[in-house]
Amino acid sequence: MKSSRTKQLTEDELAVLIVFFATLMGLLLRLAFPLISSFPLNDGGLFYAMIRDLQANRYALPAFTSYNHAQIPFAYPPLGFYIAGLLSDLTHVDLLLILRLVPPLVSAAAIPVFYLLAKEFLPSKTSAALAALLYAFAQRIFGWQIMGGGITRAFGFLFALLTIYYAVRLFRSHTTRYLFWTSIWAALTILTHPEAIPQTALAVLILYLFLDRSRKGLLLSLASAALILLLVSPWWITIITRHGLDPFVAIWAAASSNSNSLLARPVALFQFMVTEEPFLPFIAFFGLLGAFRSLAQRKYLLPVWIVLPYILDPRSGPLYLLIPLLLLASQGLVEIVLPAFSRDKSDQLIVLLKSGAARAFLIFIVLYLLVAGYFSAARIYEGATLTGSQKEAMTWIGQNTPEDASFVLITGELPLRDPASDWFPALTERRSTATVFGYEWLHDGQFAQRIERYSTLQACADQTVECIQEWADKTTTQFDYIYIQTDLDFSPLNESLARSGDYTLVYQAQNVSLWKRLRTQ
Repeated sequence: MKSSRTKQLTEDELAVLIVFFATLMGLLLRLAFPLISSFPLNDGGLFYAMIRDLQANRYALPAFTSYNHAQIPFAYPPLGFYIAGLLSDLTHVDLLLILRLVPPLVSAAAIPVFYLLAKEFLPSKTSAALAALLYAFAQRIFGWQIMGGGITRAFGFLFALLTIYYAVRLFRSHTTRYLFWTSIWAALTILTHPEAIPQTALAVLILYLFLDRSRKGLLLSLASAALILLLVSPWWITIITRHGLDPFVAIWAAASSNSNSLLARPVALFQFMVTEEPFLPFIAFFGLLGAFRSLAQRKYLLPVWIVLPYILDPRSGPLYLLIPLLLLASQGLVEIVLPAFSRDKSDQLIVLLKSGAARAFLIFIVLYLLVAGYFSAARIYEGATLTGSQKEAMTWIGQNTPEDASFVLITGELPLRDPASDWFPALTERRSTATVFGYEWLHDGQFAQRIERYSTLQACADQTVECIQEWADKTTTQFDYIYIQTDLDFSPLNESLARSGDYTLVYQAQNVSLWKRLRTQ
């Protein structure tokens, strides 16, 4: 006779169910807007050009990229480019489609990997599964990974998580097989994304200091470092042979010039806006609760892991400190928040969810974070992605202007968050005089000045043509065309150009106009 009682889920079953749900929802969230878009979200123009350079060179590393005709060293870690290029060539799928869909798929694949890592730190599988659920909805995690530039960022973060996971296993077991896995994933991280390299190394160092500190662990770490260096040697030897250390010095200097001062970093961290949640910052709040809970229990690993990445590297730190923050957020939710809704003062999620109030609150949090994540993705799609008219204008430019023509782009955007400035050189194969993408690899000490020059130029968007001329004179910039992108019904700059006898309108479409310079001034 069958029991009338409903079978109770075990902890393992509940954990599997939560991770499956987290992966499914995370996948749908990440794919929602890339699927309906006709173009990669936001950035990726530089990478698109470099992938095409790689394909044209039959997958031998070129010395320079053709991007913006600037002789930029082809020194960017190339694994993501190889993956995208080979996928396109082997499947005959358009490269732009690869850049649209592969990054969100890879980003979603990291959700169960994060669960494996969370199990190493949290007291139960269900707490780790809840951390994976929070990870799935964390906009700061997936926002930059679903863009076209996510072809390197998504792979880099996935490989970094795997490196950290196997490093934890190595330090706790001192097993040789974990040494090899740590080294392999670390090598893949290095070959994929430059910002992942110092953050992953810092995480591994913190883990060694808190989990191991033994002589054997140190020797294993040194052996792993030697193996990693060997695995990535074909790449770094090629770059150093061609360009010396200049590209690596340049990227370090560029990152430093685009960061807060050391004294300002604690103040910025104190604001605790690193999660970039569009509505109520629940994840940040739960993480703070978990951090203070951890400190009260004299468990310092995760709180230290939050602070050091940002203090040492405020550019990439806010992303990588989310790894410990999400672990602490799960602890804060399970050990502090949910028990307030339950009569069972337990720190086991499966026990807490017997309370209807606790279940209702958790469902509310999940729905809230899902909506917030969807809103964040929609904001990228609507406000930071090339429109159809912009793509058509760039296609026209590539077909109807001289190959050696130079362009001034007026978009009103930020220097490193300007999809038109990023994609223009790649789609038109023409030179954009103020574009800053890619120049971080040029060791000429001019990256900060290029950022300033770009910002000064964009300030001309609501002024007259004299503003552009003054900018060109001051920066000694020669140009042939002015590309203007504006959502305004009335553009002072367009009106000024129309009155000027020095320019003629050669192309106009929705929100885009192109003016040709008639004579050199």
